[in-house]
Amino acid sequence: MTASVLIAVYCDVGFSEGSTTFTDGNFYYEVISENEVSVTGAVIASGPMILSSNVTYDEKIYTVVSIDDEAFSGCSGFTGSLIIPKSVTSIGKLAFAGCGGTGFYVDSNNLYYKSVDGLLMSKDGKTVIACPIGKIGSLVISDSVTTIGDYAFFSCSKLTGSLIVDNNVTTIGDYAFFGCSGFTDSLIIGDSVTTIGDCALYGCTGFLGLLVIGGNTMKIGDWVFAGCGGTGFYVDSNNLYYKSVDGLLMSKDGKTVIACPIGNTSSPVIPDNVICIDDYAFFNCLRFTGSLIIPDSVETIGDYAFFGCSKFTESLIIGNSVKTIGDCAFCGCRGFIGSLVIPDSVETIGDYAFCNCSGFTDSLIIGDSVTTVGHDAFFDCSGFEGSLVLGNSIMTSVTMHSSVVADSQAM
Repeated sequence: MTASVLIAVYCDVGFSEGSTTFTDGNFYYEVISENEVSVTGAVIASGPMILSSNVTYDEKIYTVVSIDDEAFSGCSGFTGSLIIPKSVTSIGKLAFAGCGGTGFYVDSNNLYYKSVDGLLMSKDGKTVIACPIGKIGSLVISDSVTTIGDYAFFSCSKLTGSLIVDNNVTTIGDYAFFGCSGFTDSLIIGDSVTTIGDCALYGCTGFLGLLVIGGNTMKIGDWVFAGCGGTGFYVDSNNLYYKSVDGLLMSKDGKTVIACPIGNTSSPVIPDNVICIDDYAFFNCLRFTGSLIIPDSVETIGDYAFFGCSKFTESLIIGNSVKTIGDCAFCGCRGFIGSLVIPDSVETIGDYAFCNCSGFTDSLIIGDSVTTVGHDAFFDCSGFEGSLVLGNSIMTSVTMHSSVVADSQAM
């Protein structure tokens, strides 16, 4: 995966080379057969979105049968209803991800899709396909739903209250609730849910209290809870794959810290048996204070693991078993003070690993096993006033913006 969001913020239109394309009203179309067209995007995303069953081009009538992949993704300017006619038999991937509007209305005679409480759903009611970002208020997921599709509620920041995913839902898709920052109460993922996709709840900053995960969740994807609100995790004790320890989400064997919600106010205590601090595990946990101690059991500190944890006020102590410090692992942790000691166990320091850690006030000591220091790993570490001690194995240059003075005996 990459850290970038995959949705454009405009209405992008892609046509096949050599295809027949045209506009009719406010929409782009592509001829896909003798009598059929697909909707490929909007000319201007404003007002309601009203698609018709038929369009005319070059004095010929075509039936609108499909909506292309990403046709209206990022078309945030729509207001009012998004109306889909009975003729549509296929809707592509991410067709309405991040799309404006207040609710879908699907013609009741459509054999493939329907609308329920403003949501776009499969005709059998088992899959939630999309929700427009203008939908306001609490979210109720129907008992018939088994799958919440990829990007289904992407950036629906006006949804409020609790988010309860239970009953018959087994799958929460990738980016399903990404950026739904308006939720203001609990998150409860029930026992029916077995899979939570990548970034599914990324940036849902408004949750309060515990984030509850049921007993049957078998797979939690990458960065699911990065920047997610709440004060701590609670995982059902019957879960065979995950557990919660002091509010942290962890693998069942206790060797990996997966996530910590940003509302956690106590300084993190990482258990002594932890081997890996996962990517984005403590991302933007702004309320941490005091010192941070990485125990000697830890071997890997993932990418963005402590990114933006700017309120630490004391020292950073990195344990003697750490081999890898990931990209941006401590970027923006500008409250640390004293010296920064990279122990001899460390082999790789990632790009921007300590970027903007401007609070360190003493020496920077890089151990003898470090062979790679990533791009701008220490950029804007402007507070160092002591020695710069470089280990004997460094193969790449160290880039920083600071007042560090090199220790001539260690160079």
